[in-house]
Amino acid sequence: MPYSARSWPNDYPRVVVWTRGSGCGELAELLATEAAIRADRGPARSCLDHCADLAVMAGGGSFDVVPTANPIDFDPDRVRFVVGAVAGGPHSRLASVVAARVAGSLGVPGEVVSGFRTTSGAGIAAAAVADGTASSGLPGRIEEVSSAADLAATFPPGTLLVLGAPGGSWLHRQFLGPGQRLTAAATAGAVVVRSQPLRAFHRMQPLTGISTHIRVADARLVAEEQVQAVIDEGRLVGVVRMSSLASADPDSEVGAVMEQVPLASAYDALADLRGLEEFFEGSPIPVVDKRGRLVGGVEPDDLSRAGRLGSLRYDNLAGD
Repeated sequence: MPYSARSWPNDYPRVVVWTRGSGCGELAELLATEAAIRADRGPARSCLDHCADLAVMAGGGSFDVVPTANPIDFDPDRVRFVVGAVAGGPHSRLASVVAARVAGSLGVPGEVVSGFRTTSGAGIAAAAVADGTASSGLPGRIEEVSSAADLAATFPPGTLLVLGAPGGSWLHRQFLGPGQRLTAAATAGAVVVRSQPLRAFHRMQPLTGISTHIRVADARLVAEEQVQAVIDEGRLVGVVRMSSLASADPDSEVGAVMEQVPLASAYDALADLRGLEEFFEGSPIPVVDKRGRLVGGVEPDDLSRAGRLGSLRYDNLAGD
């Protein structure tokens, strides 16, 4: 679905997990509208346990469970202005929204900015800024510049720079390429953000399973779904269809009529689960943790809402 500013949740990100690192805790507190939580079981498990919208961590690197924000030389006491630098890549919307959240929390002004060198680049820059302002509510501008230094010269003193992770755009290469120093462009530090796809655990709801050892006659009474999860000591071991229960020997065990199930991990991107709707006949898709334990279920309708970037619990995002 096309993105519209009206569909962006004002309370994003609600839950932020943060790890050790300079400025991580401070940034998480500024970003979270509900809770900033120190990762106590590893960042991935903590994001799952708390259904986090975003993680603040030093480096970020290959972490791909939720969107991330990496503070660099960040000191909130020095911030007098926030710039979200955008270039139209997959992380630009997140940069705009994070810039707006920090500016709002600190009570300082901010804006969405893009730069271009050539006439052909002006249209791309303008589109990126328009999308960023719609996402964040911040004012925007574009500048014709020849380098990051030229663009940085337009920033007020005490600027915090928020921008997407390294990509192919000219603007990002200027700020994040070899030998570049973000602190030269932003006197109050920088935040590098990286968007990620929606994950199953952001959409999953409680889901009960029936024991593999329960009698078919009893299963007919307690089964809640057309395709019901079957568990053994908490682990998902299969599914059983209501149609199979209806025709089976009532005194047999469910394990005798259950089917093997395609496993869906809580960390799987929702988009990767598309195609399972037919197998589950409209019933929730069971989701397991890394130990194979049933932790919830995802409604098939939620698979069509898989996008990038935002509060991964909202129906508001389209793919980039």
